[in-house]
This record gives sequence, structure tokens and C-alpha cells, in this order.
Amino acid sequence: MPWNYRVFVEHHPSGEDVYTIRSSFYDAGEAVPHSWSVEPVAPQGATRDDLGADLSLMVAALKLPALTETTDGRCVEVPHPGLPDVVGGDGGVNRQGVDRGNR
Repeated sequence: MPWNYRVFVEHHPSGEDVYTIRSSFYDAGEAVPHSWSVEPVAPQGATRDDLGADLSLMVAALKLPALTETTDGRCVEVPHPGLPDVVGGDGGVNRQGVDRGNR
């Protein structure tokens, strides 16, 4: 069962949105996960290099559309206009989910 990290948006009753990273699990060919971790995850590793590799996987999640859990327990992609700006590794700012390429 393939997995990756994904950004999830939690919509709080106060009207505040909170962005988290969660482990997400897929069946072959799915674009949206069928299950995900209940709680946000923290980077970890047995070594410093392992920790760096885990952080790299989390950063890769910023390039994918954010997800949110629906009231019926599914998850869906968040519409693009509601996504925050993300600062890229080169310092450039981009809307989350948009591939800037190497310009």
C-alpha cells in the first residue's frame, strides 16, 4: 500500500484554518488517500540523515494540493484559491500546488 505525507487543512469552529502534515495511504492509482493518520505527524529518524530524509518527504507534500476531511469521513482536495503562499527552497514564493518549473 503506497503512502506519502500530505498537507491537511483543519477547519476550526472559530473560523481559523490550521495546516498540518499527516501520513496518507493509497490503493494503487488513487490520487486521494483512502486513509490518513488521525493526528499530525512530526519528523523523526534513527539518525540525523534519516531525520533529514523524513523532512524532505514532508517538504515534498507542499507541492501537492492540500486535503481536508469531510463530515462523512472522506478527504477531498482543497480548492486552489484558499491555499497559502509557500516559500520554495530557492526563496521564491508560489501558490501551493502549482509547479513553477525551473525559471
